[in-house]
Amino acid sequence: MTAASKIRVLSEATINQIAAGEVIENSASVVKELVENALDAGARSIKIEIKAGGQQLIRVSDNGSGMGRDDALLSLERHATSKIRSAEDLFSLQTMGFRGEALASIAAISRFTLITADSSELGAGTKIEVEGGKILSVGPCARTRGATIEVGSLFFNVPARKKFQKSAPVNAAEVTKAVSVLSLSHPEVAFELVHNDAVVFKVDEEPLEKRVEHVLGKEFLSLKVDREGVYGFVASHEETRHNRTGQYLFVNSRFVQAPLISFAVRDAFGGRLSSDRHPLYVLYLEVDPEGVDVNVHPQKKEVRFCDEKEMRAKVYGAVAASLGKESLSFSEQPTFAQPFFTHSPPEEFTFRAREEEEVALPLLLEEPDVLGVFSHYLLINEKEHLLLVDLVAASARLTFDALSDAASYQSQGLAIPVTLALSPAESLALDARLGELTACGFSLRLFGKNHWIVDAIPASLNEAEAAQAVRKIAAGGPEESLIGTMAQIAGVHKKRFLLQEAIALYKELLRSKTPDRCPQGKPTTAQVNHEEIARIFARSV
Repeated sequence: MTAASKIRVLSEATINQIAAGEVIENSASVVKELVENALDAGARSIKIEIKAGGQQLIRVSDNGSGMGRDDALLSLERHATSKIRSAEDLFSLQTMGFRGEALASIAAISRFTLITADSSELGAGTKIEVEGGKILSVGPCARTRGATIEVGSLFFNVPARKKFQKSAPVNAAEVTKAVSVLSLSHPEVAFELVHNDAVVFKVDEEPLEKRVEHVLGKEFLSLKVDREGVYGFVASHEETRHNRTGQYLFVNSRFVQAPLISFAVRDAFGGRLSSDRHPLYVLYLEVDPEGVDVNVHPQKKEVRFCDEKEMRAKVYGAVAASLGKESLSFSEQPTFAQPFFTHSPPEEFTFRAREEEEVALPLLLEEPDVLGVFSHYLLINEKEHLLLVDLVAASARLTFDALSDAASYQSQGLAIPVTLALSPAESLALDARLGELTACGFSLRLFGKNHWIVDAIPASLNEAEAAQAVRKIAAGGPEESLIGTMAQIAGVHKKRFLLQEAIALYKELLRSKTPDRCPQGKPTTAQVNHEEIARIFARSV
């Protein structure tokens, strides 16, 4: 008698749900996939309607080429696609979608309806109703050329996934962000987004410059870039952010993430940017499809270039030219982050951040052997090594601790209220966190479309810091910690410290429950031993 087999072949329903989990995270993922299909179908007008942030209903209608009955049925099969014929086609893609998973994955986890027609003849349309991946009905219908897809009760049959979905306002903000980004990739297409029967985003066919202004604001239009297949806009060095949320890169009209491009742009700015700020840009790269691999991420968020060095140099040169800088070759440029030494140390040299188990810091010292303050770093001689204390990070940690321990927050009214203009996605994200902001001492109200009036701010922040905090929360979405943001901004604001002030700050840091990390999780201290310093100067210890 043989033992019962432990290995089982999964059911088709389970396979589809697993595939859906890789492709579909939330309402925004559904909208992105459906809109990309509409763009591939040549649509010039796309309308997106959602209810309850997309959990209750998502409806995407377009005037693209549509499908006949047979193709409509095939589109619901996994890995059925009109966009590739063989594996070789993956390396010369010219469409947004290509895997043939989207419709099948979405239909597997929702109550799904597809209405489509490839001609305008009366009764030439097809209507297919699906529930949880099972086709319920197929029949003719009246429909002009194009397609309408309705997705209801998202994740109704996947309770584990549904349990982790965010609130309706947060999901609505994510959908708005996704539609905004997609509209930047195709300014020749009109987009409309309706949430709970209210229009929250609408743009008509227009030139790229107007589309960028409508979606992101005029600050992105400071400098025009147009050279060797790289074009778009870069904001001035005065318009920066603490992170990369203001960076939009499109490769062959596909919105992607590519850190090497971000580094190239930053290097082009050179010394115009401080080390903790990032430039804003909207850049479009026209690349030979055979020179870029878009099949490296399940949701097509990342790409890989065949010749990364050439691409970095091309982007660097285009942005440097728009900045009016002398165009040196990319390899001659300094890296975007430099240590405080006057020349680069060997590769094996690193600042070793203190691990948690090594940070058994005493509550009180005998006076530390302080060597001085360099920029915003306190240098301390600890015999066996040189200790560097990041005073900005330390200040942020102490501010975070104070805010976290506060039972209530003091608020200060503004004699002249501040007006903030936000994008539609940022406005919805801010609205979703209005209660939290109010509890921390802010007073905000909506004024007109996507404009917010700030009447009062927390007493711990000045006016500029408060405005920066609100913008960061709006751009960062639900994952951005409000208290952490306030602490980080208050800490970064001051970058010059007197010696006695720095020593007092360090002593106070040692009393913190978490002295080794700032609110963002970055180290507050680092150490360099004798051997590492000796290697810099090529000396033996």
